[in-house]
Amino acid sequence: MKTKVLIIEDNAYKTFTTKQVLETQLKLQVNVVDCEGGQDVVRATEGIDPDMIVFCPNGGVAELLEKMKKRRTNRRNTEITLMLAEDLDDELAKRVKEFVTNYPKRIASAA
Repeated sequence: MKTKVLIIEDNAYKTFTTKQVLETQLKLQVNVVDCEGGQDVVRATEGIDPDMIVFCPNGGVAELLEKMKKRRTNRRNTEITLMLAEDLDDELAKRVKEFVTNYPKRIASAA
């Protein structure tokens, strides 16, 4: 059974960099979902049921890469969904961060 990882990022450049690093360094296949607002984020996450959520990691791509390496992540055991949500307003971003912090299956991080 694959571990499902959801990465939520609000910056298109960081999203692109994260995808490139995960694919080249860890040889992972990364699915990218582009969301335009809060409702899109909710709809896009409904069917994923992730085991791990990462929301705008403090250490950026380097921190994320280190976490993935520690978990011995590879194509056979991990499914990555990278969500670009550029139009997150401050209130929604705060609620997402709060959700990630309190997520039940949590091995999550938040900015």
